[in-house]
This record gives sequence, C-alpha cells and structure tokens, in this order.
Amino acid sequence: MSDTFNPQCDTCGHITSTINLVVETTFWRVVLAADQAYLGRSFVTLKNHKESLSELSTEEWDDFRILVRRIENGYEEVFNSGRPFNWACMMNNACKESEPTPHVHWHVRPRHSQPITVG
Repeated sequence: MSDTFNPQCDTCGHITSTINLVVETTFWRVVLAADQAYLGRSFVTLKNHKESLSELSTEEWDDFRILVRRIENGYEEVFNSGRPFNWACMMNNACKESEPTPHVHWHVRPRHSQPITVG
C-alpha cells in the first residue's frame, strides 16, 4: 500500500489491485493494460500519491531508473521488442476534471519491428 493516499484520486483507488500485475518495487507498480492491441502496453504507477514529477524523491527516481532497465530488458526478452521504447507521462484525463487529481504514472509501449502473433 502507498504511504500517501488521496481518496479523490482514481489511481490511488486501484494501486492495490493485482490484476495484470507484472512487477512491484518499493515505490512503483507495473501492470499490463487491459487492451493489448499493442503487445506489452503497460502502466508504471507511483505507489505514493504525488501529482508532479518534481515531487519525486531521490529514492523514487533511483527505483524508477532500475525499474526502467528491468522492464525494457524483460520486454525485449519476452516480446522480442526493440529499443527505444515509448514512454509517456501525460496525466491529461485527471487534469480535465473540475478538481484535478493527477497521479504520477507512465504509459509504456514497446516497439515491435514486425507484427506480433499470439497463439
């Protein structure tokens, strides 16, 4: 469970879910997106409620750096994906609300040089 929790934040409400959980570290959780039309599409979510990258501690950044390597190496091995990966931290939907409650998270999309068939 996160050290900080915001009851108005939709993301905080889903932090403990184990659905599609790939890996969890001290500060981050990685889950596969339900829609896998783009194989390996994932979300990397900060377990503590922080609304901006500038709020991350040195420890959270260090943990994230190590996690990025794990994710990219793992997806490269499992999905035969290539580098560079697509990483995005947008939080657009939360900021469209009348009382915005963004929560730091990343969207990850591995690149694939050829169509992937799962069978």
